[in-house]
Amino acid sequence: PGLSVNDVLKREIISTHSISDIRRVARVLAQFHIDALPVVEDEVLIGIVTRGDILRGFAANPKLNLYA
Repeated sequence: PGLSVNDVLKREIISTHSISDIRRVARVLAQFHIDALPVVEDEVLIGIVTRGDILRGFAANPKLNLYA
């Protein structure tokens, strides 16, 4: 028998909400050296935001500033 997901799952899960500021999400991704965050509303997973999503957001909207 191999490992199960439960064997390797971190107990503390970092997540975000759909109305979170994109700059804050970018900082969390960088601070924790992770590539994606689950997006949760009322304890239900509604999506996943990735570093690529963040980069596309900054590229599409030049007015955004990571350190604002």
